[in-house]
Amino acid sequence: MSSTIRKVFEGGFSVSAGQAVDMFFGLIVTLLLVRLLNVTEYGTYILVISVLTFAGGFADLGISGLVSSRVAGYAGAGKAGKVKGFLSGYAKFAFGASLAIMAVVFVAADWIAAALAADIASLLRLAVGLVMLQAAHTFFTYALFAYTEFMGTLKMTIALEASRLAFVVAFVWGLGLGLQGAVVAYVLSFAVSLSVGALLFLKKVYGNIKGVEPEKVFGKVMRKEGGFVAASSITKLVRANAIVWIIAALAGTAYVAYYSVAITVLGAFLIPLTAFESTLYPLIARSMSQGIGGARIIYNKAIKYGFLMSLVLAAIMLAFIGDIVKLVFTPDYAFSLFFYRVLAVSVIVSGLWVSIRPLLYAKGKQKEVFVSNIIIVGVLLLLSFALLPIEPKLATTAYVASSVVGFLYYMHVLRKMGFSISLKHILETDKYDRLVLAKIRSALHL
Repeated sequence: MSSTIRKVFEGGFSVSAGQAVDMFFGLIVTLLLVRLLNVTEYGTYILVISVLTFAGGFADLGISGLVSSRVAGYAGAGKAGKVKGFLSGYAKFAFGASLAIMAVVFVAADWIAAALAADIASLLRLAVGLVMLQAAHTFFTYALFAYTEFMGTLKMTIALEASRLAFVVAFVWGLGLGLQGAVVAYVLSFAVSLSVGALLFLKKVYGNIKGVEPEKVFGKVMRKEGGFVAASSITKLVRANAIVWIIAALAGTAYVAYYSVAITVLGAFLIPLTAFESTLYPLIARSMSQGIGGARIIYNKAIKYGFLMSLVLAAIMLAFIGDIVKLVFTPDYAFSLFFYRVLAVSVIVSGLWVSIRPLLYAKGKQKEVFVSNIIIVGVLLLLSFALLPIEPKLATTAYVASSVVGFLYYMHVLRKMGFSISLKHILETDKYDRLVLAKIRSALHL
């Protein structure tokens, strides 16, 4: 087997295994914490992590995504100076930004707590080091990824998740440190993982670029692409965290816990759709290069099978969610069953989305993806502020409604591109059905 093919298989295995490890250990940690902490404490834990993760995002601003493309390209072309220049510039930026952000969070902790109507100031100061640890962790992860050291990133993921579980067991269960122990366990798990990443970086990557004078390439790339990348990154950060803050401020930390657990469960139900979508990126890109006609057919076939999969998943969620929540979590969380009934709609929307994102990326429509994120965030914020004072349980309604609006915008974009839903392509069975079904079976390991 050639080196390139081996790396492709290794990368696919490592990414898939990393996702499985993350989901497996993440679920165990969640199950432990919802039993060791009460609902309000667990909601406070989620809120603290959300604030620090959002703050830490400004130490990266999406630049890590450029590492995998730019550094890999420079390395492949033998431009070691540019590799070292970019990594050196990125490391200095992340370190300086982390220090500034940590100082801001430490000083503003009381104001942040007051804005969110939650007693989290002392916890924010206790865990403020997470900002720098996450930045360093991201640096080593993407540097290894750029050099196709996929097994290294998998080792980092295993170290992160396994150590977090061990720390939770030791601090929260063993020593009875409660909420503070849970927060410290989260922070220390990143310290363990980035230590593994640093050792692998020095062993696998640094030796390839050592001794080469750095070039001022980081600033050039940032001036050219940094604005759009940063804007997209901030939009994603706001979308992921803003609703948690609004729930905390308007409904209390207990509802943060209910919402967080509901989103965790939703993520588990979306695994088959996520796996299917990942197979569509190369499939649609390849069909696009061979002509727009084939891409239109693949697009419609993907919509058909994504929608059918989502119907099955949504039906399972509606039929068994009550028993699942009571059995897997605790009876206290049965209060939030309304959340899941609404999120079943999100499952169906996700089934329709699986073919849209790969198509937009294949056509280079990153601007449209960014605009969609802006629209989704705007609708999410407006509906959250409008609905939560009426009934806190409507948090997931705002989440789903914003996703539907984003989907409608995507459909508008695709229609302008000449892509529409064709009943003929959806209903008829042909070679494209066999191709898409083969991809589904491969993605689900059937």
